[in-house]
Formats: sequence, C-alpha cells, structure tokens
Amino acid sequence: MKIRIACLVWCMVVFAATANAGTLTYERANQLYHNQQYTEALELYNQMINEGMVNASVYYNAGNTYFKLKKMGWAVWCYEKALQLQPSNSCIKENLLLTRKKIASPFNSTSNNPISWFKYIVNLHSQNNWALGALLFFTFAMLFVILKKRLKLHPFFIAIRKLFWLLFIIYLIGTISNYVFHKICKFGIILENTILYNNPKEKGLQKPTATEGTKVQILQTVKGSILNVGKYKVKLPSGKVVWVEQQCMGTLATN
Repeated sequence: MKIRIACLVWCMVVFAATANAGTLTYERANQLYHNQQYTEALELYNQMINEGMVNASVYYNAGNTYFKLKKMGWAVWCYEKALQLQPSNSCIKENLLLTRKKIASPFNSTSNNPISWFKYIVNLHSQNNWALGALLFFTFAMLFVILKKRLKLHPFFIAIRKLFWLLFIIYLIGTISNYVFHKICKFGIILENTILYNNPKEKGLQKPTATEGTKVQILQTVKGSILNVGKYKVKLPSGKVVWVEQQCMGTLATN
C-alpha cells in the first residue's frame, strides 16, 4: 500500500514538474519574442510543438514569429493549426488573412470560389460547437412540438418552432460537413515556393512556382526511395491536381 502511494506521489510530482517546465518554456519564448529575438523564440515554440504541446497559443505565437522572420508559408501553417483548436478566435483569423495578403501567390486568391466559401462557413464553428448547436435547436423544437399537443399555439410560436427546425438542420449539416473536412479529407499548407510535378516520378528540372502558403487537399502520398523523394498528390484551390515534395508541405492532420 505504501509503495502504491509513493508511486502515485512520484507521478504527480513528475507531472507537475513537466507542466511547470512547459509553462516556463512558453514564458521564455514569449519574452524572447518581445525582445525581438525571433530566431531564439521560434526554437522554443517549435520545441514545444515537437514535444506534443497541443495549444492554440503556442501555434499562434509561432505563426507570429514566422511572420516576423518573413517565412509566410510557415506562418500560414501555424495559424491554420491554431484555428483547428480555436475556430472562432478572431485574432488568429485576422493574422491569417493579413499573412495571405502578404503572399504574392495566385493560388491564394480563392474568394470567388464557391467551394472556398462553403469551407469558410463550415469552419465558423468547431465540430463540437456545431453538434452542440444542433442538439440545442432540436431540444427547443421538440419542446414546441410537445406544447402544440397540449396547447393551441399562436402563429408566432409556430413560426419560431419552424425556425428552430431549420436551425437544427443547418447545424446538423455543419456538424457532418466539419467532420468530413477535418476527419476524412486531408489538407496541408505548401510552406514555400516549390516545383509542381505532373507525376510522382517527374524530375525537378523546372522552376519553382509561386505556391507559398497555399492550402491544398492531400489526395495521395507516395513514399520516397533512393531515386525519388517522397511526394504528395494534391488538389490546388483551382481544382488542378499536381504533385508536391513532402518536405515542402505542412500537413493539417487532426486527432
């Protein structure tokens, strides 16, 4: 019994020390950033990310640091990762938009693309928030159904009930669409201007294309070999399908 208690206490001490170390690293990184020591700050932010610290603030601050270092593709990737954790955060959205405007890439001009607008709407809420909204509106609609059986409802309340059903359907579609985009579909950010290949075995003789910061859908992965580097088969915002080297891509995988 005493041994178990001792082990439990030891685990708690180790956990507390680890958490405290993470906090100290985060604070140190922030201090370096404020002192305009961006390279040193970025090393600490990346250290926390590589150690598995899933935190929107870490990704957000890393994105700000990459922005200061003029690595816009990496900044976009960090902001996108932060948005996955906090989809409603206006600061992250504003910085992401600002960074995209700084990038001179024709692939980032997708505002008139209906699919892009649909993705934007789907990502207004996290999957949990979409599901919570659907549950709430379904509950309210069912309450009005129960009241209708017991009371004669005024036309105004009948209209409210129909509105709740409509909102329930919208949020249910949002829940399903968000799941599809983030769990079934795989996306990534092209981190720098790179060569776009027509097939995975094509040699890289052509010049890099202005693709930095472009968000693409990953369709297939081909592992590297002695003769060829690993590549992703991706769909550009324009709908064109190309191949990109793996080291030039930051994936947006979710847990």
